Amino acid sequence: MEVVDDGAKALDRLRQSQFDVLLTDWMMPEMDGATLIQKVRKELDATPLILMVTAVGDDESRRQVLKAGADDFLIKPYETADLVQVLSDGFARLTQPEPEVSVIKPVRINGLPPFVGVAITSGTGSPINVPKIFHSISRDCP
Repeated sequence: MEVVDDGAKALDRLRQSQFDVLLTDWMMPEMDGATLIQKVRKELDATPLILMVTAVGDDESRRQVLKAGADDFLIKPYETADLVQVLSDGFARLTQPEPEVSVIKPVRINGLPPFVGVAITSGTGSPINVPKIFHSISRDCP
């Protein structure tokens, strides 16, 4: 863990080393937290989990901070348990596996271009049957 006393120093340290979390205040000398977050998102390839802490807690400020690129937002004063929960939730989101994507290879019928269909399914039924439907359409339609 490293502590710096302004946003410019924080950005410099983040450029030099990789960190798991950036916990930043909004009001800091040299560079405010929202600007720091924007620069981190724009300049760094590997960005840490970014949390903003601030005494400013109105809805517009929250939107501004999240729009700047913060992963989450805590209003001071906060309890340690709140920080632990936000960190836990943030790391859970970051470590979720990428969803599996299935791709159906296009089929040419009589030299014609492939039929292209897009389907979005949800529910407790069986969305797995949707590709079968598209396969049968491309097989049965000339």
